[in-house]
Amino acid sequence: MKKILLVRLHEKLQLSVVTPPAGFLYVPSYLRRHNPSLEFFLFDFALNPGDYSKYKKFVSNFRPDAIFFSGSYVERDQLYHCLKITRSLTRAVTICGGPLAGTAALELLHNPFLDYTVSSEGEQRAASLIDHLSTGSPPCEGIGYRRTGQVIFQK
Repeated sequence: MKKILLVRLHEKLQLSVVTPPAGFLYVPSYLRRHNPSLEFFLFDFALNPGDYSKYKKFVSNFRPDAIFFSGSYVERDQLYHCLKITRSLTRAVTICGGPLAGTAALELLHNPFLDYTVSSEGEQRAASLIDHLSTGSPPCEGIGYRRTGQVIFQK
C-alpha cells in the first residue's frame, strides 16, 4: 500500500460554512510518521462542489491503493455516489471515517462498495488498518467491515 487518497465530502447547505479539514488532515500526518513511504492527496468537495467529473479524473490519474472518505451524516448520499464511481474505476480499498462513520457505521457497511469504517479518533486506527491491509494483522478496535456477508466491528 503506497498511495492514499483522502476525500472530504461536502454538501452545500443553506447555512453551511466551509472550514479547512484540520481534523481529517491529522490522519495523513500520523500515517506518514508511521510509514514515511506513503503518498497522499486530498480531494476536497468543498473546493470542487459537486464536480464528480474532476473526482473521476483524479481517481483515474492518481490510482490510489486506498481511499479514505470523511464527512457528516448529511453527506451520506454523496458518499454512496462517490463509492459507486470509485468502484467503477478501481479496486482501491474504500474506508469511511469522521462523524459519518461514527453515527452510521452499521448503515454504511451495508453498501457493497464500502470496505471499512473507522469510528472515533482516526489516526491510530487508520495506521492499524493500513497495517491490517498490508500484513494481514488483526484490525484494532473501532474498525468495522464485512466478512461473508456479516458486518463485524472490532471491540
